[in-house]
Amino acid sequence: MSFDNNWRRKQEIRARPLVDEAYKMAFPTLVAVERFDDRPILDKEFAIDCVLVLDSGLRLHGQEKVLGTKYDTVTVEYEQNQHTGEHGDWFKLSVQFYFVGYLSDDKSTLRLWVMLDWPRVVQATEAGLIVWSRRANKKDGARASFMYTPIKDLPESCILARHVDSR
Repeated sequence: MSFDNNWRRKQEIRARPLVDEAYKMAFPTLVAVERFDDRPILDKEFAIDCVLVLDSGLRLHGQEKVLGTKYDTVTVEYEQNQHTGEHGDWFKLSVQFYFVGYLSDDKSTLRLWVMLDWPRVVQATEAGLIVWSRRANKKDGARASFMYTPIKDLPESCILARHVDSR
């Protein structure tokens, strides 16, 4: 099955309008979100999913993830294939921000989202201020493994913006 037919991919595409709303909350001068579905080298080589274009013309490159679970963690693909050790996004991320959003049960809103300043996350990780755990992805025969850390444990200096739905 191709990745475009994967339920995770379909969920991410359906949630894009919600993610775009979150970006607008974080950056009120946002004029465009460009996604790189047709430029796979940016994703495969640098783990860049999108660019935010601001009114000034400045651009921010990021990775975005939309999850439907209730774990409230930041997750980053560690191995593309845990059986061969093929490196995943953890080793390639060349982004300025990392966005993680969690869908509500009815999938109509993001009940929680966080936008991280990725260079600061890297610094905090190297300094031992962020503790990551590793887990194999076992759902649907997925081959990847991932690193994760609770959102609540992230240093404030690493957070560009966040939102928790109070409903």
